[in-house]
Formats: sequence, structure tokens, C-alpha cells
Amino acid sequence: MDEPVAGERITGVRFTDESLSVDLSDGRTITVPIAWYPRLLQATPVERANWRISGGGYGIHWPDIDEDVSSDGLLRGAAAPGSRGRFPSPSGRSIRYALVIERSRTGFAAWVPDLPGCVATAETEEELRRMMKEAIEFHVEGLKESGQPVPEPLTGVEYVDVSITR
Repeated sequence: MDEPVAGERITGVRFTDESLSVDLSDGRTITVPIAWYPRLLQATPVERANWRISGGGYGIHWPDIDEDVSSDGLLRGAAAPGSRGRFPSPSGRSIRYALVIERSRTGFAAWVPDLPGCVATAETEEELRRMMKEAIEFHVEGLKESGQPVPEPLTGVEYVDVSITR
């Protein structure tokens, strides 16, 4: 986690059946699928309502279910470990697919593990991300038009830090 930013202090927490919304002191509200946090997803409304601000104002702790969420993690879009970032997507809602980006000698390439054949290449990473968003939308629309199901996002991404001795 980088150095905390004053405007990222948590001031409020709200739930719907499908989402967690966290208010920050700078006026922003971050809303994420509750399925990103399996303990919160399984918690009762009473357990969800019993939260405390922690970590100097940059975290939320639910003592009844031993769950912790940070404003930094929310801003990075980080789901809880083990949740695999999965969430249901009723018609009209956004779906979040994992994107694998690889650097090549001539630029960048990307693919979506949950959408076989959905790939793109570009000279810059910024251009690649834009192209992949369009490619995913086009791919999903093609599946719908041909009567095929749109795959649920199943792939999760997690980084592991390791020490390398020389």
C-alpha cells in the first residue's frame, strides 16, 4: 500500500443485496460487488451493520465475521483473496473479466482467459486497454447474437511477492 492520502479516509458504509458502497472524505463513493467479499456476502444484515472504521480511518472492520477492507484495496479494485473477483451479472450490469497483458518486442498483447479467442495487440498499453474493452464488448455481443451463453468470469488474478537472492 502506498502512503495514505487524507481524502481516502472512510466516512460511511452502505449495502444493497448486490453491492458494498464506501464513502470517502473527499466526496467519492466506491461501489463494488458484494460477491468480492465472501464473508460479507454470507453475513446477515445485522453482522454487516456492525462495522467499525479501523486502520487510522483507511479501513473497515466487521468484528462479527472477522472481515477487513481498506480504501486502498477498494480504489485498486482488489477483491478479497479467494473470491476470484466473481460476481453475478444480470442483464444490463457490468461484468469484470480478467485481462492478461504481455509485453512483446513490438508492443503489447492481451487476451481474456474466460473468452477464448478474444485477443488484441497494440503499440502502447493504453491503446491495448482501449482495444481490449472494445474487443470484449464485440465478442460478448457476437455470443448473444448467435444465441450462445455469455461466460461468467471465473478467472481470478493474484500477485505473489517472492524474495530472489543473487
